[in-house]
Amino acid sequence: MKPWVWDGAKECAMSRQTIEQQRAAHALKAVQGVKSDKKFTSLANGLPTMVHVNGLGQAIAFCKGKTEEPYKEIVNMLSEWLCGKGRPFEGTRPQDILTTITSRDMHTYRLAQVEAMAYLAWVKKFAKALIGEEKEGDDGKTYS
Repeated sequence: MKPWVWDGAKECAMSRQTIEQQRAAHALKAVQGVKSDKKFTSLANGLPTMVHVNGLGQAIAFCKGKTEEPYKEIVNMLSEWLCGKGRPFEGTRPQDILTTITSRDMHTYRLAQVEAMAYLAWVKKFAKALIGEEKEGDDGKTYS
């Protein structure tokens, strides 16, 4: 299997959108479709750090192990992005993200992790802007 190389340059030239604009547009649409509450924003805040510290595979496995809706939503949007046309895991089904992560070469995995971090930065920004944040007071209670 050949290493993944970003071939979206042709698409960007045709659509006149940079990869950053494509990430933003996809993330905005995905966050607008979020059905969960401010817990999603909290997860969107912490997931980039989790990916950076533990790696993409472990972060997704952790989220897939959770039953709450925010975890499912963020894994779905990230998987759809990474498996899309011109992306590191192009040609695979988003539902098979863990199998894909564990079966690809290290180069592709690292590219996917960098791409995930860039995409999650947009998810984090849009979640804060559109959903809002939970805040914890001095008394330990959570406030919106």
